[in-house]
Amino acid sequence: MKVLTLGLACAMAALSNAPVLAQGAVRPERPYRGMFASGLGAAEQSLIFNGSVGGGYDDNLLLEQPGGITDPRLAKSGGLGLLNASLGYSLNKDRVLLGVSAGSSSRYFPGQELEFLGSHYAGAGLTVQMGSRTTLTAQQSVTYQPYTFATMLPIFDAPELGQLPNPALDFATGAESYFTLTSNLTFSRRLSPRTVFSAGYDHQQSETAFINGRFSRHGGTAGVRHTLTQALGLRLGYGYQTSQYLNSTTKIDNHNIDVGVDYRKALSFSRRSTLSFSTGTAAVSDGSNTSYRAIGSATLDHELGRTWLATASFDRSVQFVDLVAAPVLQDSLGAGVGGLLHRRVQVRSGVRASIGTIGFGQGTNNNDFDTYLASAGLAFFVSRHVSMNLDYGFYRYRFDQGIPLPFGIPRNVDRQTVRASVGVWAPLFQKARR
Repeated sequence: MKVLTLGLACAMAALSNAPVLAQGAVRPERPYRGMFASGLGAAEQSLIFNGSVGGGYDDNLLLEQPGGITDPRLAKSGGLGLLNASLGYSLNKDRVLLGVSAGSSSRYFPGQELEFLGSHYAGAGLTVQMGSRTTLTAQQSVTYQPYTFATMLPIFDAPELGQLPNPALDFATGAESYFTLTSNLTFSRRLSPRTVFSAGYDHQQSETAFINGRFSRHGGTAGVRHTLTQALGLRLGYGYQTSQYLNSTTKIDNHNIDVGVDYRKALSFSRRSTLSFSTGTAAVSDGSNTSYRAIGSATLDHELGRTWLATASFDRSVQFVDLVAAPVLQDSLGAGVGGLLHRRVQVRSGVRASIGTIGFGQGTNNNDFDTYLASAGLAFFVSRHVSMNLDYGFYRYRFDQGIPLPFGIPRNVDRQTVRASVGVWAPLFQKARR
């Protein structure tokens, strides 16, 4: 595997895209001193509109054009317009949590063959407390977006139930767009004060850039977690996942032997720092080859003052994605820092990177890859409902020649964008908890 050298990078995500650090990422009991999007409190019901409009600069405008240009000597830079909008509904009752959201993003490239590029999504999530010991959660989402390898980068801050981020158009790698349908179901039951049983099922169906290809992935997990101490838990479980391109007879199976520990505790030398990690083992097979891999994740959060948060994360995992016809074995890193310079001014920055191999060659058949994303942003809150945003993004990836990619998808991409926008947050409806 190639050695990863990640230089210093600063960058950001717009209010309408998925930030590395959200404005409310601090502990709930810490005082919140921000202005934008404040005032809902613990509402029982709310319907929120988010939108932004603006423009920017892109140093590779032709990447999403038909026959996209990836040679940096031929790349064309220039201006673009942007428009994002989303609507989210949430219901918070004693035994029922419901979240529903939908949104669209679009880019306008004046004077290009393809002037408009768009992405759309809709999602819903439901959690039901079935008695004092049993919880059931179901989620469903559908997206329509251009092809991008940014989906291989780790997402360390999961969105709220049923609330999805707009697919990021700044990191697209072609003009074609495709549908993805994702479903998951999770069940948990407390067997004793220290022991919890959980089980889940997930399914993904999507189009791919391969000729006449569709991608299917589904699987389930089941296991028991036993609490040893307040911070330490012992896990015993098993997970199975299978993946297949529907124009191929080869299926890839992933067996996850979940025998390990998880840990989350504020560090003794600093009550502002919290460390969490988990471990496990995966066995991936295509029927003739099997690869064994230790997997796990770790996160370190550190509170800086009252309104700032720094985080660093590591994830070692096996993935199935719809743009490569083989399992992805990767190590991922993420780091970010964000907070309020002033009640009206927020700063966010973050970097994410993944390196690894695709398939079973373990780096011996020119099947290494690396992909990086950096972002940085500054938001000035004009009022509780309006913000002015300045954002920068950097995106890069490299895939070796031994990795089969769909026709028209480039192996190497470098891209930078700068955007300025005006954001609007508007609670269209809210009902206070009784």
